[in-house]
Amino acid sequence: MTTRKNREFTNVYGNKAFTLVELLVVIAIIGILIALLLPAVQAAREAARRISCTNKQKQLGLAMHTYTEANKKLPTFAVMAQRTGTVAEGASPPEAACCFGAKATSVLSRLLPYMEQAQVFSQIPNCEWVYLNCGQEHIRLNAMVYNGTSMATAGRIPIPAFRCPSDGGPLTINTIAVSAANPRAVLPTGNREATLDPGEASETATTNYMACTGSATGTYYDMNHPTDGAFSYEIWKGFEAMTDGTTNVMVFSESIIGDGSLDSNGGTINPSTPPAPMQPWTRCAQSTAGQQAAPDWTIIPGLTTIEPNPDVRTLLIANTEYWAGWRGSIWLSGRPSATTYSAYSTPNPPYADWGTRNAYGFFSARSFHTGGVNVTLGDGSISFTGNTIDLQVWRSLSKVNSGETVAGL
Repeated sequence: MTTRKNREFTNVYGNKAFTLVELLVVIAIIGILIALLLPAVQAAREAARRISCTNKQKQLGLAMHTYTEANKKLPTFAVMAQRTGTVAEGASPPEAACCFGAKATSVLSRLLPYMEQAQVFSQIPNCEWVYLNCGQEHIRLNAMVYNGTSMATAGRIPIPAFRCPSDGGPLTINTIAVSAANPRAVLPTGNREATLDPGEASETATTNYMACTGSATGTYYDMNHPTDGAFSYEIWKGFEAMTDGTTNVMVFSESIIGDGSLDSNGGTINPSTPPAPMQPWTRCAQSTAGQQAAPDWTIIPGLTTIEPNPDVRTLLIANTEYWAGWRGSIWLSGRPSATTYSAYSTPNPPYADWGTRNAYGFFSARSFHTGGVNVTLGDGSISFTGNTIDLQVWRSLSKVNSGETVAGL
């Protein structure tokens, strides 16, 4: 019997060398190791970002408590100064000049002095309005001037504490490009719009953190009237309103910044079809369907032609006039799409948000965190809440006085 000796490959120097098969095996092993390692690295990075987000929401919770201690009430959505009834020329009655959402500054803006941002807060004019021309929903560079200061000055300053590190969206965006705007005459007293108004868009600074307006059930989606949550327009509540206990009431959560675009009825995208079905956070559906005409919306809450507790998916199909990527577009504004969320849908729903221009709608908590969102509770603690939380529990936690026993988050 003969035996075959193992032959070894050698290089030109006489040293042993890898065969092609051995080299391919090594490469395959390295590839497998990398494939196993990368998800772990990405998970570790996201865990660090989520911890950073938690810390930022803790800052918000602490600032809210410090504000409440100093002012004996929770911050809310309201104008910076007491309204005197001053309106743009030709607007009557006063409340017809613009909706509350166009006038009110955000809950976040009132927390600035209590989170080492007093310098930014000092640049917000102590005036009655944020937006003055209701037809053009933006802060113009020269539109809102009070005592020589433009509201846009503060509105374009990025606040790192208002941004979740898991969201890679821009710190500032040109929120809404205006196609046309008619200048209004300068009034002799009070707030005024600049004489020359070319209608240019102003850069605005974005935010991920949203104030909770409640469950949005019934007519509680209408922030012009008291909601069942901690915040609504010009309704000042205190911790005593949280009869469910501060540990059982949500006050802040987060959302994903929109893409800043606007698709109107005459655009190339069908208004009844989400522009990005796999990314429903990019744009909110907007409509005038059912909204009260001024000044009735200041008296009667609710949508006139839409049943209470609607299915949001149905609204998206039947009542969408345009898509607006304005979610989180400006931390200064009290507009619902800019700085609010409700618990009408559980976190990160697989459909877009829907709202009207008169300060109500269904705006959800969303994030790029895996499986859920961070939530700030009334006692200042932070809880990570999963997308699969029971809807009724989620809604109960959004109310200051649900009367329901829940285990918390």
